[in-house]
Amino acid sequence: MREETRADERGKTRADLVIYGTGWTLVVEAKTFAVEQPEQLDRLYRLWTDDPDPQFVFLTRGERDQKTAEVSAGRWTPLTWEQVADIASSAATSRAGVAPGVFDYLATLKGFHRV
Repeated sequence: MREETRADERGKTRADLVIYGTGWTLVVEAKTFAVEQPEQLDRLYRLWTDDPDPQFVFLTRGERDQKTAEVSAGRWTPLTWEQVADIASSAATSRAGVAPGVFDYLATLKGFHRV
């Protein structure tokens, strides 16, 4: 799990978060306050589309439509930070032995994003 940069003939493009699993790749573009850069989601899609079973997430503070996925419009799953907090909270409270840092992270999400 890390931020990752790739380049092509058009220049460098940075993905906010890339998670690799066995036979799959998750590319997350996280927007907090920044706007999308020109062709940003299409560039990310183009540069990671050949990875194993790539999935693309457009993560925002509130429900917000993407503006830069023309070619890749149907490939981006929109999620809000609130939805991520709900998913993580559900997972964390459904099992024993969860690291305390998980709950710290959830508190940070709730405080910063008012979830």
